[in-house]
Order: sequence, then C-alpha cells, then structure tokens
Amino acid sequence: MTLQSIFCRHAWYWSERHRADRCRHCGKMADSAGATATAREAFAPPPVAAAPARPFELASQRRARSLFERLDMLADGGDLTRDEVLQTIVELIEDGQAARPRLTSDVAARYFAALDGGRRAHA
Repeated sequence: MTLQSIFCRHAWYWSERHRADRCRHCGKMADSAGATATAREAFAPPPVAAAPARPFELASQRRARSLFERLDMLADGGDLTRDEVLQTIVELIEDGQAARPRLTSDVAARYFAALDGGRRAHA
C-alpha cells in the first residue's frame, strides 16, 4: 500500500479487466464490494414495468417498420402508433450511443430538415 493510495480521494469506476471497482487516481481496488455496489445501485434507474401484450393484432401491425421507414413516415406527415413512436425514440437514443451509428450526420441533417419543416407547416 502506497501513501498515494492512503491519501487519495478515490473516484471509483468498474474495471472489466479486474472485475472490481478501482480508483481512477491511484488504482486501488475497492475493499468492500457492498459499499460500492450500493452507490452504483443508488444511481441506477428504477425498473420499468413491461407493456401489456396485445393478443389481437392485424398482420400489417405485426410487421415492424425499420427506423428509417418510421422517420420517413413522420417526415411525410404520416401517423405512427404510440408504440412506434416510443420504439423510434429508443432506437435513436441507442443509435446515438453506438460505436457505429446507423444514422450518420448527413442523413440526420436531412431528416431534421424534413421534420422541422413539417412541424412548422402544422404550427
């Protein structure tokens, strides 16, 4: 144990390589897994209840539209169901956090212009 690890104000992070919490500054591994686990759980989002299943759907509703199909529908003034809107938002958030996003900057700019123009026309 070094003096640096004794006087360090630890900033813990989860190390996949060591499978434990480590300090960003001194590299010390957490002594008690419970103390850091409770801190991690305190910032975890609350669990979301699952949506109820729909037993009777039309064949057209079973076919899931892709993200780009739904964005094209919105840009052309079409209506999406609540589930499709929520799925679109979730996919956009996931795509923004991905290492290789499907929605590149030039495609996103085109959709933004179309959606912004459609919003102003209806306002």
